[in-house]
Amino acid sequence: MSKVDKTPMPKAGSIPIPKIKKGLRVFMREAFAEMKKVHWPTKHETTRLTNVVYLVCVMVVAFLFTISLVLEALFNALMGK
Repeated sequence: MSKVDKTPMPKAGSIPIPKIKKGLRVFMREAFAEMKKVHWPTKHETTRLTNVVYLVCVMVVAFLFTISLVLEALFNALMGK
């Protein structure tokens, strides 16, 4: 006869609980090891990408402002002002 697993099944949407607790020291060692694997951007890359984000923000603000003006004019025309 085969053995039947009697461990309770986790409920749908529940957070899985690890079976082994490794401790803070092991966690910190693993975290620092993973941080060494990260490709950190250079100062030039960071500055360039920050400027791209600023430019996109300005473009979105200009677009939304333009849409706002158009809708305001349309609304005022429909209301007869």
